[in-house]
Amino acid sequence: MRRRFRYDADLEAVVEIRDNYFEERPEGPAVISDDVGAGVNGLKHMPSGMMLDSKSRHRAENRARGLVEVGSETNFASKKPQHTGAEYGQMVKDASDQIAGNHNGTADWLARQREQRR
Repeated sequence: MRRRFRYDADLEAVVEIRDNYFEERPEGPAVISDDVGAGVNGLKHMPSGMMLDSKSRHRAENRARGLVEVGSETNFASKKPQHTGAEYGQMVKDASDQIAGNHNGTADWLARQREQRR
């Protein structure tokens, strides 16, 4: 949702408009707690079966066991290689050959799809 702002002369500041009332924007950085939160009985570390009370302790247990959290990787060196124009051309040619040769019924399937669109 798009955020909206308005100048408030009484406060002599620009404030964000939220649900028909003015609210000042918080100053300073956002702080993320290491605690798992109120009302949560802990975070279960599945490999060990232990109940942990903080995210950092959970990460430490993972590291101790040689595990990697999915989504926490910072090594992006293993990206898929970019195809060259010649490689794409070869893929298109192979696909055309499959259709022309009715490989695994490809041409029949394509003809049925075209017929259904009419």
